[in-house]
Amino acid sequence: MSDQSTDGKGVVLRTGRVGTVELAALLTVYGSTDIFLSFPSRLAEHSAQGAFFTPLLSAVLMLAALFVVFLLQRSVAKRNWLESLDETLTPYLTMPLALALSCYFLLQTALNAREFSETIITTVLPATPTSIIILLLLLTVFYYAMAGYEGLTRVSILLGGVMLVGLIVLTLLPMTWFRRELLFPILGNGPLALAKSGFRNTGEFPQLLLIMILAATLRNHKHTLRVGIMSISFSAVIMSVVLLVFIGTFASAVTGTVPFPMYQLARVIYVGRYVQRLESVFVFLWISAAVIKLGFGLWLTGYLYAHAFRMPLYRPLLPMFIVLIYVLAFLPPDLPTVQMLYANYFEKYSWIVTLALPVGLALIARFIQWIKSRRHRKKKRGSGKGDEESRESGTARARSGFRKGVLR
Repeated sequence: MSDQSTDGKGVVLRTGRVGTVELAALLTVYGSTDIFLSFPSRLAEHSAQGAFFTPLLSAVLMLAALFVVFLLQRSVAKRNWLESLDETLTPYLTMPLALALSCYFLLQTALNAREFSETIITTVLPATPTSIIILLLLLTVFYYAMAGYEGLTRVSILLGGVMLVGLIVLTLLPMTWFRRELLFPILGNGPLALAKSGFRNTGEFPQLLLIMILAATLRNHKHTLRVGIMSISFSAVIMSVVLLVFIGTFASAVTGTVPFPMYQLARVIYVGRYVQRLESVFVFLWISAAVIKLGFGLWLTGYLYAHAFRMPLYRPLLPMFIVLIYVLAFLPPDLPTVQMLYANYFEKYSWIVTLALPVGLALIARFIQWIKSRRHRKKKRGSGKGDEESRESGTARARSGFRKGVLR
């Protein structure tokens, strides 16, 4: 992913490297985009009034896992994580791992594309065919992914500030409808149910896995931990604030009858005659977040697939994956099926990929490194002992020869 070239004057130009804020912006947008879909409604249905605590609990778990992985694999931050696994686990194990991750992001991107398109049709363009919406969306995503990794991060930091301002507006202006009594009981279905929901929804924070894959692309490797803390914390705060406003605004929020919370929040804004009907602002933020999330998902799919089969370039693979995403997006017959698949599989079991996999692989790699270093120390001690014995035997032979010479 990192290339070198000259500018004609003998100066080496390095590409494929990004800054701390750029990568943090990309991971924050990618991790928090689900708030524009039906995720807040499903979470409120499961956790009731305490749903806004769930992202905070999930973030605490992910931050703890981030510190564990960072302490175990601190030396790997200067290199590609997958390449370092090749050395510890051999390529025969890392190839199916990279291929499995590529399939994971491929399926997730396909479901997200279908849900985004169905949401657009339901709320904004009800007369437009689904195929047209998905086709236009994927063409934009394809152009965005072809811009490369640096293009992805730069667009994220440019639109990230705009999206943040828009979210602040969309959460502050509906406060005229906000009622505090709707937040009680504040723990919802109880502490145990809240803890289970927090653990289950760690799959909504893929930053740990992505940081392990992309840490080597940072210009300053010392900021790897900072990127993880920033992206996980910002995503958790954004999700928590949106859920707080959503639950306090709609009495039916905890029953799951509000399909698209952010769109509904934009529709209820009414601050005088001239500040109302701000859905158009929401749609702009919505489409921007969708393009970033889907574009990065497509890029990850191609990059991981190329690494699995040791391909030098990933861009020639992107047209093939765009076609696969288009086909897979139409396998579910309707929007409820898409939401059911996402809720019952990705939200329920994604923690295996985003939490258990990075921590488990870091522990295994550390254990293998410890065994290798222990064998190396034993071998070194054995060679040192042999050298000492040979030196002692040589000294003894010299003394014996000296004695014999004296006796003669």
